[in-house]
Amino acid sequence: MNRKAILKSICGILALIIVLSILVYFFMPNFQFRTFEMNRTFSMVFGLISAILCILLFILIKNTENRKTHSILSFINILGLIASFLTLFVFYNNIDPDVQFRDSEILFINRQNPNEKIIRQSYVNWKTNEKEFINNHVKDIGIFRVYKSYGIDTLNLDKKWK
Repeated sequence: MNRKAILKSICGILALIIVLSILVYFFMPNFQFRTFEMNRTFSMVFGLISAILCILLFILIKNTENRKTHSILSFINILGLIASFLTLFVFYNNIDPDVQFRDSEILFINRQNPNEKIIRQSYVNWKTNEKEFINNHVKDIGIFRVYKSYGIDTLNLDKKWK
């Protein structure tokens, strides 16, 4: 295999990883890793993969013979590179667009499905910069977590919770 074919294969794999991540986030926005640290690490890795993909695409685009196609692809790639670096900057400086919950304690477990829990979690309020607690209904699937609902009133739970 020549170098250009290897570069195309690497770009294809990186692009596939990025597209799959975006599709999962688009179709299941409440799907996350179980811990705050894993979410932060994934965000940093996603930004790095995106930046590497854009840099590798610059290498592939430079050999395009059609001038119009070259300029359009270069412009799109520059926008992608800017977005990648902005993503890295945001997550590296702990400026998070989503509320990041940290587990405090498990309050209740579903009797029929032990993976479903009501967990007391904390987050930092961006207005007051104080720690606040909230009870959330989550379903744990291995290292992943799906948030089913937020702000659960634990006084009105039915008998399926222990």
